Amino acid sequence: TDGTQELMAALGAGTNRAVMIIVQCTETFDAAGGNGNAKPTFQIGETDTLEKFLASATIADMAAGDIFVRAGRLTAEKALLVTAEEAIGEGAGAISVTVLALEE
Repeated sequence: TDGTQELMAALGAGTNRAVMIIVQCTETFDAAGGNGNAKPTFQIGETDTLEKFLASATIADMAAGDIFVRAGRLTAEKALLVTAEEAIGEGAGAISVTVLALEE
């Protein structure tokens, strides 16, 4: 999927959430030798701060089955987002994201 996907909607004022984000690589990231090919990119963040929890470079070399875990605070009135840019040409890579959240 290309673009921004909302994983969790924003809540009302003053309702921060503690989040644990689990990223599992479901397809090994590979630029297929370059030559105009490129891996997809993924960022996980919140409204107005797209890389708050995960910058695309962090998982750029994951292999299928690898798991990355990040914890943090989702700011009140902001949605949790995954932003993706699809692979180019023969580039490959895919992730699955699971989020656990508790209101603070």
